[in-house]
Amino acid sequence: MKSKILKVIDKLRVYLQNDGGDMEFESYDSKSKILKIKVKGACVGCPYFENTFDSGIKQAIQIELPFIKEILFI
Repeated sequence: MKSKILKVIDKLRVYLQNDGGDMEFESYDSKSKILKIKVKGACVGCPYFENTFDSGIKQAIQIELPFIKEILFI
């Protein structure tokens, strides 16, 4: 399970890195099916953070990993 998650995150983080941001796997609780992702770099404090993650990154993760019920960005 974790390897699938890491593969998807690695595929998507390139888009953030192009703008000085980044993200990394923090944890996944298989019972509650909640994924926590730590945001880094320019993403921290970015005024477009919510839009980028809700409309782009979060949506892409949920399409690739439909077993995840919730994604939290910390």
